[in-house]
Amino acid sequence: MENFDPYDPKYKSVKDLPGEEKEKYADLPEGGFVRKSAIRETEIANALAEEIRRKEDSQRPVMDKILGKNKSGHLLSDELRGPYDAHFERQENMTVDQKNAGQKEGMLREIQERQGRIEMLQEDIARQEEELAEMKGALVKYQEKFVELKTLYDAMDKSM
Repeated sequence: MENFDPYDPKYKSVKDLPGEEKEKYADLPEGGFVRKSAIRETEIANALAEEIRRKEDSQRPVMDKILGKNKSGHLLSDELRGPYDAHFERQENMTVDQKNAGQKEGMLREIQERQGRIEMLQEDIARQEEELAEMKGALVKYQEKFVELKTLYDAMDKSM
């Protein structure tokens, strides 16, 4: 059995995954799929972040009096908050990257389909041009035969 690689382009959604892997992943509304554990971890992290923000907001007046505001206006120092903000920004960027990758794959598929249709049309045109050339050749032969017959007819008509 081959090693499963969820980044393989042949996997577009959960239904495309091998049977034993399907239960570990969920489809994304914007296209593609992600590990269910990543969804749960993101939801938990977002809920925790929201809880921290609510607590910060409720404690802000007291803490501002005691500590004074820092540059960002958050209770956590800018040095401590940086890694948290960077983590959430990376998660947002990953979601955007997944969406962009899905759009790029869709556009690439559409381009490939159009190229296939263009190639088919070019083949049809080439075939029709060959048929037209054959017809022109036949028409030239008929015209030559007509001229020959007309000449014979005119010669017969004069001799009579």
